[in-house]
Amino acid sequence: MLSPDSSDSRLLTIQPVFPYFLKTKLETLNDNTRAALQDGFKNHYRDRANYYEQLMDSKDPQELQLGQLFCRLEYENLYNALQMSLEKQENISIFFCLDKYFQLTSNMQSKLSMAEIVCQGLEKYPPVRKEGELGYQVAMAVYSLATGYLDMKQYQLAKQSYERVLKIIQALIGTEERDKQGWIANTYHNLGVVAQELRDFKEAQRNYRKALDIKIGFDDHYACAPTYHQLGRVAQELRDFEEAQRNYRKALDIKIEFDDHYACAPTYHQLGRVAQELRDFEEAQRNYRKALDIKTKFDAHYACAVTYHNLGVVAQELRDFEEARRNYRKALDIKIEFDDHYAYAPTYHQLGRVVQELRDFEEARHNYRKALDIKIKFDAHYTCAVTYHWLGLLAEVQKDFSEARANWQKALEIYVEFKDEYRAGITRQLLEALPE
Repeated sequence: MLSPDSSDSRLLTIQPVFPYFLKTKLETLNDNTRAALQDGFKNHYRDRANYYEQLMDSKDPQELQLGQLFCRLEYENLYNALQMSLEKQENISIFFCLDKYFQLTSNMQSKLSMAEIVCQGLEKYPPVRKEGELGYQVAMAVYSLATGYLDMKQYQLAKQSYERVLKIIQALIGTEERDKQGWIANTYHNLGVVAQELRDFKEAQRNYRKALDIKIGFDDHYACAPTYHQLGRVAQELRDFEEAQRNYRKALDIKIEFDDHYACAPTYHQLGRVAQELRDFEEAQRNYRKALDIKTKFDAHYACAVTYHNLGVVAQELRDFEEARRNYRKALDIKIEFDDHYAYAPTYHQLGRVVQELRDFEEARHNYRKALDIKIKFDAHYTCAVTYHWLGLLAEVQKDFSEARANWQKALEIYVEFKDEYRAGITRQLLEALPE
């Protein structure tokens, strides 16, 4: 009845015939016995889910990975137990374990789909069941749904869901004021993220400040770190780099104080980006390397791609083109491994620029064309202009002036369409300077 697990030789997996046999046997039992077995199954996996979630919340990388392994192996059982809980209109604690698992494995589509299923199931609960602990879980489920919409870039749905969370939390009876204010703070924080994604930076700052005021008011020092980090990102978007650094440093100091080593990685990465903007490339490299070391230690393989890409940009700025190419290749290998097709485009584009500097013009054209094909496929129309621009420069270097003109004309049309007069002006100058 057992055979070696295909993904881990240390484990055994049950042959499909055995569960089939048990299900068939179950149908022959009386209703009371069958209901008791289902309750036992559901309660067992509710306990297991709590344990797996604790592992995935651990700061120990081995425990974190173990929690993910258990969720992967037990996924079908956990899901079935969750379905039983929804049918019986009981607590949904299993959902939060699976939600954490999808978050850690970057499976955002599954995270959103499950949140939608759970929230639809909760709609059938009578109002009296949505009080106390279960009312709190309803708010958490809607919060997860909102976060799923945010992850999938459905910003208006995310905003609506977060605003719904605020109403649910404020109406909860019997909830500790500190807990209630903590949820309100987190929801304002995420409304800030939504506004930031919609490029309404003033609204983003207002929401982050509301979140921060609540956290400081309740002396929730640790919870301030992510909000300081996001305030840093807003300041960075507004090109107030000193303010960005101040906020990132505040976030980093808190994370270090609370020994939240893994959470330091994105802040080091952003400090690297600020240093890069300020053209302090050695400082940028130091911060990117710190971020990469942490991501590697915690086996956050997918998250390494963006840091390798930015290390490639820094090496390129320092004219270390071989090092740049190595880092871009590492970034691309990870993106291909995770089938992040849209994310290939900027790395192929930068590889084109690097090999163009190394005067491998055929390879440069090959990479630019790959970047362009992906951008066209995903309707990233504006970003096509910069690749057409570089294809034009490549053709000019090779004295293929008709090809240069054709590419720059395409770039110009896009810049005019998007009313980018600055880049349109530069492109017109290039076209005018071309020999007839």
